[in-house]
Amino acid sequence: MRKRRPMELYPYYSICRYLGILCIEYDSRMDRFRLRRSVIFYLIHLVVQIYLISCMVILVCFWTFHFNYEMTATGNHYERLVLLSAMIIQFVQNAWLFLLQKLQIHVVRQVELYKRKYLTGLRLKLPQRLFVVLVFSNIIYFSHFLNACITDWLGHISVLFRISTIGFFLRALTSSFIQGTYISLIHVIRHLLQCNQAQLTVVVHQLQQPKRSCGDVLRLRACLDTHDRLLILCTDEVSIVYGFSIWLCLLFSSLDSTSILYITMVTDTGKSVYENILRSTIWLLPTIMTAATALMSDTVHVQLLRMPETFTLPQYTAVGNTYFVINFGVICIVISLIYLGFYASRQRLLAVLAFVLYHNHRDLRNCHAKRFLKLYYMLGMLCARFDDRECLLQSTAGSERYALFHMLIVLIAALASFIYVCLRPQELYMGIYNDTGNYYELINIRSFCIGLCLLHLCLYMRRQRHIELVSRLLRLHRLCTDAAMERYFRRNFNVYVALAVLCLVNYLNGYARAGLSRIPTLLYIVVYLYSFSAMCLLLVFFVCLQHIVAAGLAKFNSQLVENISVSNCKHLLYKRHRLLDIVAVELIACFGVLVLPIVPLVLFLAPSGPLFLISTVMEGKLKQPFEYIRYCITSCLWNIPWLAMITFMLRSNVITTEVSQ
Repeated sequence: MRKRRPMELYPYYSICRYLGILCIEYDSRMDRFRLRRSVIFYLIHLVVQIYLISCMVILVCFWTFHFNYEMTATGNHYERLVLLSAMIIQFVQNAWLFLLQKLQIHVVRQVELYKRKYLTGLRLKLPQRLFVVLVFSNIIYFSHFLNACITDWLGHISVLFRISTIGFFLRALTSSFIQGTYISLIHVIRHLLQCNQAQLTVVVHQLQQPKRSCGDVLRLRACLDTHDRLLILCTDEVSIVYGFSIWLCLLFSSLDSTSILYITMVTDTGKSVYENILRSTIWLLPTIMTAATALMSDTVHVQLLRMPETFTLPQYTAVGNTYFVINFGVICIVISLIYLGFYASRQRLLAVLAFVLYHNHRDLRNCHAKRFLKLYYMLGMLCARFDDRECLLQSTAGSERYALFHMLIVLIAALASFIYVCLRPQELYMGIYNDTGNYYELINIRSFCIGLCLLHLCLYMRRQRHIELVSRLLRLHRLCTDAAMERYFRRNFNVYVALAVLCLVNYLNGYARAGLSRIPTLLYIVVYLYSFSAMCLLLVFFVCLQHIVAAGLAKFNSQLVENISVSNCKHLLYKRHRLLDIVAVELIACFGVLVLPIVPLVLFLAPSGPLFLISTVMEGKLKQPFEYIRYCITSCLWNIPWLAMITFMLRSNVITTEVSQ
């Protein structure tokens, strides 16, 4: 009997076993993965966790020892904070994956079973090539770590402190193989879905023939069952095992990249610019891997939304999905160029799609979805009049003038702020920060000025498409509205308002201590507060629209369960997949490309809270206990509104969950 070759995930689990993360191994005799708990594995895991705890203790006890003389006190504090965060995150990741061993082995066995059933004899190249890339990149990273840290950067400190810094490399090594395992799993599941959808296409074509057989119906049922099982496996179990770890890596990447760029700028290595760029690129390899993982995780969702193709639906272009592969560094410029190319026929009449339910003339004056539309109109992001009686979203001449006027006002104000920051940077210098902290704050406010310009420019140029999409979803909301949906909208709106108030309090309290004059203080507060109001309103409204689509899918699912007639089921399936097609193209094209540049802006803003804490509390600039407590609370709450909105948006998978029902 010919032996099967091990699955492509075999080398990843072998490395993870040696690192004390997962106790999964491939049994060649049973020809399957199994959970093997051994004393050696537990010993390795215990040694790694004890080592990480000891590194934390050393960093905390010797926090101010051996500061780098080339960096300021703020930079040294921030560098130690990054090292401590690396140890804490790695400790939590190891414990999380260790506690989910049974769920992980269930995921691997299910994927292995489906692969042998549907992809027999197919060897996927991506996991093998990715493994080689990971090994090669980790060797380069470790060599650079030894050269830069042990000999140059940390050459003057004690051996004990040098050993503790190796945990920083251990975090990069472990996280890279965790993310590699996740990417390989996603890649295998995507190919399984692709193969299953190809079989669905063949079965549906056979069912359209005059002569049908019971075998075709059974095969259709089996394919749909496999599709739903794979979807549940990916969205529930794989997300539970790996989602939290990837989220931790994403948060740490913002701190890590800022620290690396800071050390590169202030350290005089005596080397050329190209060598410094190469060194920074090597240091940023874990961050690049995290960004690639975030982009790769969307491929299953994209593959799922191709299901309408098997039901002979009208074909649409997936323009929105292609934008998710754009690099974070040039995303703002690329988006502006793409949307300028799409801007045409601005005076085209609005194709308003309205639906009036004559059997249910529900007054929408108390509808909480209307609050978002009013706030959108006030901020100039969706300028269209909403007719309460007829349930119509109309673009009038007055709303068009208001949209143009508001867009010009925001562009002029944002560009004027950007020019003012570039020409008079010394007036925006804060007394609590050193040159490094002020340089970081100037980069932040310039980035948000550019982000506001691009956001409002894109919204204005694509306003007709946005209005049409919102009109279609408002019609769907009229069809599927209930008390739970209204409570959800009200809760989201109240949370948004509360976080905006928290932002205002934080900025008033923080910049009052910054030692700025009135105009720079007002500039900081207005730019950041308006950025939060506009960008986070966009995120909240995007999540609410997703819930409207999920409610529509739930309604179609319940009708499919109740209907027995083949013709009715076929009509409901057609309408259901038309709705999915709206999600795949319109919703992602209208909101996805706007959400994408907001995420890196917020992540780059994330270190400002720890930097404010270091500059005010940890450097001893406060003398009164009341001020100490006040600014401790302010620095802890500084980035909570932004990170809460990002987390709220990223964890919203109601559409994918409803598709699997």
